[in-house]
Amino acid sequence: MVPDGLGVTESVLVVMVDDGAGAGMLLWVPVTVCHVMAYTTGLVLFWRRRHLQPIRNIRPWLLFTCNCCLCLHSLSMCAVASLAGRQRMMALAPTLIMFAFQNAVFDSFTMFAASLYFAYQRTHAQVCLADDISTTVHDSEKFHRRLARIRRLSWLLSPLGIGSLMAMSCLVMLCCAIVYVFAACPDLLTTPFLDAYLSMTGFTRLSLVYFGKFMVQSVSMAVLSVRLRLIVDKFGVKSILVAIAIPSSLGMLAYIAFLNRLLNTFQPHMLLSMLFVVVAVDYVLFRCLAVPIYQTYLPHSNEVLLPANQVSLAGTLERFLQSSDRRYSAFRKQLEDEICVENLLFWRDAEAYRQRYPSPDSPDKAFLIWKTYICRGSPLEINISASIRQAFDVVGTLAKAAIRNQSRRAVAPISAVHAWPAHLLRGDVFRPACTQVLMLMCDNSLGRFQRDNPDIWDEFMNESNECRFSHIDLFGASKHTSKKPSSQTIN
Repeated sequence: MVPDGLGVTESVLVVMVDDGAGAGMLLWVPVTVCHVMAYTTGLVLFWRRRHLQPIRNIRPWLLFTCNCCLCLHSLSMCAVASLAGRQRMMALAPTLIMFAFQNAVFDSFTMFAASLYFAYQRTHAQVCLADDISTTVHDSEKFHRRLARIRRLSWLLSPLGIGSLMAMSCLVMLCCAIVYVFAACPDLLTTPFLDAYLSMTGFTRLSLVYFGKFMVQSVSMAVLSVRLRLIVDKFGVKSILVAIAIPSSLGMLAYIAFLNRLLNTFQPHMLLSMLFVVVAVDYVLFRCLAVPIYQTYLPHSNEVLLPANQVSLAGTLERFLQSSDRRYSAFRKQLEDEICVENLLFWRDAEAYRQRYPSPDSPDKAFLIWKTYICRGSPLEINISASIRQAFDVVGTLAKAAIRNQSRRAVAPISAVHAWPAHLLRGDVFRPACTQVLMLMCDNSLGRFQRDNPDIWDEFMNESNECRFSHIDLFGASKHTSKKPSSQTIN
């Protein structure tokens, strides 16, 4: 229906606008519904299969966050495009929402790339700290310096740290955008979204604020990529980043240079330029969401050709680590590349404690191992069951009590002798935890080590088989010789 009081020309324009908006809704509503269904299915599948390879090895919760930000950014554009024909929808709110989700996408992938570098730096600091405490002379100042560095890096890798940085970035950019709107493009407050988007005046000026930040992030990521070249990528994190960074950068440059204006000149009310962005997001989601899910259904050659009994498997790995320094160093190098070396370092220090027990410094060494590996929030906290960890809770209680007593008396710092309970002062106190971390290393890393270092592993297995067969031959020979005297006696 044509509104009253309009001339013929104005009436024709209103009808054309209404027809264009209707055509846009016919395109974007089905697109939005299909994307909601596809994204929901993909995210649910990803989260349910996050414990399977290869997802579990590529920081699944952070990659899940990246995928969620991508989905929200795409759906925000679909929703805005579906409602763009409504004249009452002003440009400011939908524009800020779209740019906020776009900013979250860039921030999440920046943190995903930086997390690989932070994890590598933390592993290096953990190895140095573990090597320091394994020496006979313990430098307390160096220990606390390395401990502070590990805690900073751990915070940067934690959900709290990454979430705080992303929230801060979002708030800062939102405040800057609002200030810039009131200062440079107040027309976004009173102009309908479709008119503002097609005219590309205030919308373009506001987009420059965010694109300026994105360019700074891109330069920082390029600098970071130089550092990442030195890191061995065992699980394909760098390949994911390269697969999405190069096409996304080229697509963004083409979009800014000519695609935006070119697509808006053809059926402008269809918002085909926004459809191009949605398709680009779908490509990134295909690489970051669909491909990892598909790979979880593929067979992986990580099975070790050893008995299925986990205890026997853990014993085999322990004999391998004890057989020679060269084999231990090779396995340690594998775990350092996979950024999960803390379990092996704990086993090494616990075995050294067991072999040297009893000694005058056994309480000190036991307390240091607990403080470094077992205590909740420790710098090299190992993944053990709650029941085993609870057995050492009394150590923390005694340590806190000793610290309070020492502070009241204003004497020298706490001695571990006063914090380690007598019923835990034995050589095999860490043995249950060692068994668990050995089984964990068998499950997570031994298969890849066997695949990547077949010569070292086959050499050990051949030696083990020779020793086993030699033991059988000696046992048979002893039985055979033991029968001879009896037979002669009978005769």
